[in-house]
Amino acid sequence: MSLALVREPGQDYDAPGHKHDTGYKYLLSRKATFVQFLRTFIAADWVKDVDVEDVTLIPRSFILQDFRHQEADMVYKLRLAGQDVYFYLLLELQSTVDSMMPFRLLMYMVEIWRHYWFNEVGGKGSFSLPVIVPCVLYNGKGNWTAGTSFGRCQAGFALFKKHALDFNYILIDVNRYDKEQLLALGNLMGSVFYMEQCRGIDEVLQGLSQLAAVLDRMPEEEVQRFSAWAGKVVIKGMSDQQRQKVLDLIRRKGGKTLITNFERIIQETWRKYRIEGMAQGRAEGLALGREEGILEGKKLTARNALRMGLAPEQVARLAELSLAEVLQLREELGN
Repeated sequence: MSLALVREPGQDYDAPGHKHDTGYKYLLSRKATFVQFLRTFIAADWVKDVDVEDVTLIPRSFILQDFRHQEADMVYKLRLAGQDVYFYLLLELQSTVDSMMPFRLLMYMVEIWRHYWFNEVGGKGSFSLPVIVPCVLYNGKGNWTAGTSFGRCQAGFALFKKHALDFNYILIDVNRYDKEQLLALGNLMGSVFYMEQCRGIDEVLQGLSQLAAVLDRMPEEEVQRFSAWAGKVVIKGMSDQQRQKVLDLIRRKGGKTLITNFERIIQETWRKYRIEGMAQGRAEGLALGREEGILEGKKLTARNALRMGLAPEQVARLAELSLAEVLQLREELGN
């Protein structure tokens, strides 16, 4: 199913906030997910001919140094009709739209061609370059207002378009898609785009509540990848109490696979607290003495776990403290 219908943003358009590029790169580095992304969000005849076995991820970035803090990219080589085609996906992380986007894409495309000619072909033989299909995935603030045609960025293009360079890039603006249509897709990337439109803990909880039944019908591997993405992007940065609300909701609404994955994510967060607490305790232990420093690290781990709502017995096992010590810490926290 391809999502061709989108809603035009109104004056109250509120684009998704910044998300770290590792979330999308984690998802789309899996070939099957990348092909799902193409088939779902790009309405083009060639997409239906893309086979998972004929796509190869190029482990290289072509972003210029000046823009590496604003965006990330991915490059896939596709084998279509006996020809190599490169699909260049730019993950735009800026909060504002850059009107120079067509020109920046041209620079990245030239770098891809340069890499192809000198590294893959060796600069020998008859000169021939593969087609590059440029695509921008935007999840920043506000409407996308930059032109999608390189030719239209050039003064006098209409007069000399027969001779002037031109190309059009594909624009995927995450926030433009209708949420009900995204739910109806019932797949991984539709679910991710759906959650990208949720802001604040209340919208996240409502979104996960709506999405739980959809996720339960998805293949287990996709549920696992969605859960991992949510841990990197949605849950990351939440307070302990907010994470607990998410976990409580999943336990009420989700199926076994979803519950298991979200519990694992929260458990990994607890382990992270433990490691950080122990590290902090060891650092302090340089001044206070090794044993005292390790004890402080355990106590810090226990306090974090108590704030997240774990039972004292669980905290005692996690922090390697006695139950009496944990109960004393809980009393000090006022829980």
